[in-house]
Amino acid sequence: MDDAPDAGKQFAGRVQKKGESIKVCANVMQKLNRNGWSDQMAAQRDFDLKNRFVEKLRSQDLRKWLRLEHDDLGFTITVIKAWRYVGIKKTSKPKKAFVRFASAERDPTVNAITSSTVDL
Repeated sequence: MDDAPDAGKQFAGRVQKKGESIKVCANVMQKLNRNGWSDQMAAQRDFDLKNRFVEKLRSQDLRKWLRLEHDDLGFTITVIKAWRYVGIKKTSKPKKAFVRFASAERDPTVNAITSSTVDL
């Protein structure tokens, strides 16, 4: 296991890269964790992996949501929740309004200043 210290260092410094999917990030972190701490008990390794995974996600909103709502889950379920969260966020973005004017010509009576007809 000569690669164990190297995998441990890589795992400790691993963050989700820009454009990297949740699943790819989780798979890489899981492999590094397994190689770096193969002698650790499975439950402890899963707990550490889940916490590190959440901590190193790019989205601050996702990190907060996972910590507040799903802190008691294991690594696999946490990854599924994160993946669903990102999928919902991507599909529920409101579209920007598109406005098209029928004519580019201005109506001369719009915004015209007229003298007051009321006698004060």
